[in-house]
Amino acid sequence: MIEESSEKNRIYYNKTEILNEIKKKGKYESKSVIIIKWEDEINQDTEMYIIKSKEDQEKNIPFIGVVNYNFKREGFCINNYSNGDQYFGYYSNDLRNKQGLYIYKPKLIVNKIILYQYYFGLWENDYKNGRGVYIWLKEDKDKNKNNINDSMNYNPFYDFNSSSFQAYVGEVEKNIFTRGALLKKEKDNYFIYYGTFNEKLQKNGENCFYYSAKLEEIFYGTFKNDVFSEGYVGKFNENGDIKDVIKYQNKSIIEKSNLSKADNLKNIFQKLLKFRNIIMSQDYFGLLFDTFKNVIDFKKENMNDINIFNSDKYLDLMDIAASYNKISIYKEIEKYLNE
Repeated sequence: MIEESSEKNRIYYNKTEILNEIKKKGKYESKSVIIIKWEDEINQDTEMYIIKSKEDQEKNIPFIGVVNYNFKREGFCINNYSNGDQYFGYYSNDLRNKQGLYIYKPKLIVNKIILYQYYFGLWENDYKNGRGVYIWLKEDKDKNKNNINDSMNYNPFYDFNSSSFQAYVGEVEKNIFTRGALLKKEKDNYFIYYGTFNEKLQKNGENCFYYSAKLEEIFYGTFKNDVFSEGYVGKFNENGDIKDVIKYQNKSIIEKSNLSKADNLKNIFQKLLKFRNIIMSQDYFGLLFDTFKNVIDFKKENMNDINIFNSDKYLDLMDIAASYNKISIYKEIEKYLNE
């Protein structure tokens, strides 16, 4: 997995000079920054400020956000890094904490394909940590009229039917995906995996599920380094009923059971049916794609206005930072299977 930028975009200042200037004129302005007081009603008892870096020669705003009395990031901020990455989210003690959206600069990979990567979820001391959603989206470069090097204005292709993307929804521990759901769309086919992962984000663990829409199959059992090694495969008909179950051991078929002799597999049947019921209960792929589009549409807004933090737009910023909560497939699968 690609690491995010470690840049801090630190601001050097003369605290006494800044505070005196704000007291006299309502703002402090130098060649590099503008600083005003944050008029947030919730935090009236704490003196907070908004700092905005001025545009550089490439019209890029490196940083705009809320800082505390000691001018350390302590609220919602927007960081534009020199490598083209962007972060929209919360800070505490000058580190990324709580909710935030990280946007990686798009990369051109093989055969004119552009790869977009987004993470929106929880952070702890500059690590992705807690629950989150990570999206990889690929598109044909010829379908995107935006300049891939324009990190401020690029936009992914919105055609859901022709898109190919993958999304992880679940638990993250210090930038490592551990347990959750992996949703994958390859044009007209869909895959959903639920279980644990190794450090390379490979399917890895026991009591895991894997669904293939085109084949109408659900794998249940043990995966090792992305390979199904032991367990059961349930095959479904077009009505969603199980036709038969195949038992695997050491990656090989050892038994095939149809409904007429399935008394000893009732527990397996129940698990397979339960998993299929929950992943069919709503359009998780559509929800994921719609939420993703909202995040991108949000990015089109003018985020360089220092007054945005003293306006109703600030609520929109907080809502986008929390949008990962709308993608709840991992928690819903976990809850349903344990009932």
